[in-house]
Amino acid sequence: MTLFSITKKNMQSNFKSYVLYFASMIFSIVIYFTFESLHYNDYLVKQIGASKQISDVFTASSVILMIFVGIFIWYSNAFFTKKRKKEIALYSLLGVPKRKIGAMLFYENFVLGIIALVIGIGIGALLSKVFSMLLLRVMQLPTAISFSVSIEAVLHTILVFAVIILITSSHGYSIIYKFKLIELLQAEKQGEHIPRGSIFTALLGIILLTSSYWVALQPIFSSIWVSHKIRNMCIVLGGSIIGTYLIFRSFTVFLLIGLQKNKKYYYRGINVVGLSQLLSRIQTNAKILTAITLLSAVTLCGIGASYSIYYKNKTMIDKIEPFSFMYVTTGTQVDQQIEIAIKQSKHTIEDKITIPLVKIKADLHVSGMMPTDFTENRQYLNLLAESTFVTLSGITKKDVKVSLQGTEAIALDSNKSNTLKTEYMNGKVKLHLPNNNYTLQFVGKIQDNVINGSLHEFTIVVSDEFFSTVIKKQEPYTLQAYKVIDDKNTKELTKSLQSIVPNEANLITKYNAYRGGVEASGLVIFAGVFLGLVFLAATESMIYFKQLTEAIIDEDKYIILRILGVSKQAIFKSIVKQVTFIFIFPLCIGILHSVIALKALSNTLGMDIFVPVLTAIGAYTFIYFIYYLFTIKSYNNIVNK
Repeated sequence: MTLFSITKKNMQSNFKSYVLYFASMIFSIVIYFTFESLHYNDYLVKQIGASKQISDVFTASSVILMIFVGIFIWYSNAFFTKKRKKEIALYSLLGVPKRKIGAMLFYENFVLGIIALVIGIGIGALLSKVFSMLLLRVMQLPTAISFSVSIEAVLHTILVFAVIILITSSHGYSIIYKFKLIELLQAEKQGEHIPRGSIFTALLGIILLTSSYWVALQPIFSSIWVSHKIRNMCIVLGGSIIGTYLIFRSFTVFLLIGLQKNKKYYYRGINVVGLSQLLSRIQTNAKILTAITLLSAVTLCGIGASYSIYYKNKTMIDKIEPFSFMYVTTGTQVDQQIEIAIKQSKHTIEDKITIPLVKIKADLHVSGMMPTDFTENRQYLNLLAESTFVTLSGITKKDVKVSLQGTEAIALDSNKSNTLKTEYMNGKVKLHLPNNNYTLQFVGKIQDNVINGSLHEFTIVVSDEFFSTVIKKQEPYTLQAYKVIDDKNTKELTKSLQSIVPNEANLITKYNAYRGGVEASGLVIFAGVFLGLVFLAATESMIYFKQLTEAIIDEDKYIILRILGVSKQAIFKSIVKQVTFIFIFPLCIGILHSVIALKALSNTLGMDIFVPVLTAIGAYTFIYFIYYLFTIKSYNNIVNK
């Protein structure tokens, strides 16, 4: 019998064992190839119209994906080879040379990898069009895309997975040389012992976790963070990682020992068996549960943050850009042409207003972060009269009232960040006018947009009396603003106005701001959700593999229990309790990690992300629950036939 025929027969006889590993490889290849196909799709790049932007996003995502699928396949391979160590030992006991055993394992993995590569690329090619259409749909672009297979994507996928397959195959070859026969025969039992809990490490885990949460939620400009950024990053990352590990390694031990001491619960049904199995493996499982928790947190943060950006653009555009069109007036002729163009379009004018402003050289003296709009042009700001602000407030439906006296001023600063905010109270602004300077006292700020946010010019509101004084010394300029019906769909009208308005008029349109936001955030949410789903599927597969490996190890125990008269229903209840314990902790702690991280992000960016984060957690939990049910079913099929 040749080595190839042994390999072929071995693969056929171990088909059930290969399925899990084979499926995980195909899944990884499909995902990677699909992503690469999107990366190299010329039609997508042309439609999006920002080749560098899409290239950067897909390149970064591909690198993350490549690292992750590499780790995922290595992990799946490790479980697979661990399960076969007893079989490898038997070959050795029968006198098969180590060289031949190693070569057989190498060929098995190599052949399996090549078949998975062919199938994965084939399925990925079929799915790439669907995902391309989905991306275009999210970005609200035409989805009429033809089927094509990217040669670059095929070559990149082959190259990446050829390296991974060679590494895992070489690992298989080396197993027989790494372990003694006794170690191979007892591989499945390794790590199984009743642990002794340590109250010190359990408390240390809780303290580290709560400390990292507390530091993460502190404002970034507080004394906690200033001058200690590296230290605090170490506390946040190190505390959450080590704290999570210690909780799984020690805290869960105390929890299980507590249940064991509860005699009423311990001796009910076959809880004695389930608890003993959980307790004997909990410390061995601590690393994988920690990894799954952290990956769950990263996945939820990625999906939550990207969906928050998309959600904000979709729901907040009317507040951020209250006017459909806004431009600097350059003459009555242009104004008339603009008015005629709008009236001849299908968009009815709801409101229009002429806004007099004075651009003036100034020095700001405020505490906290300098206003973002002012940092773009640090020497100048706009003055807006109080009466004009009141009119704007009415048109934009902002319930804001001001009453200014003398040299009082209010800043128009829509930044709602709790950590990157500017404090204006008691701040001052010095205005430099020809032959005269004035110092105004800030009495507050307004965090709503009454002028389009994309104007990006810092504006302060002053009393009508002071505004009249200033315009006697410096000529004002005017903005002309329109609100029209259905202003998110003014593509043709925007194009028409752009042909009329000269460049110096700096035409601002809600349509362009909305489209830019949808395309950019659409790309981000697609990459975020796509990668998040991959992470989710991979992490859940890890639990699935782990539980099924344990189920195969425990198969003999459950056969004995059935011989002793234990019903299948009692065994099923025990399986549900064990699997629930393993699934529930990573989910709860992962959600807690992500909520803290997203809360810190929300405080920094000033975004209300409650709805998108809740949606992301709900969707994640739902898919997680499906894996949970699937794992219970598979576990039960193995031990409770």
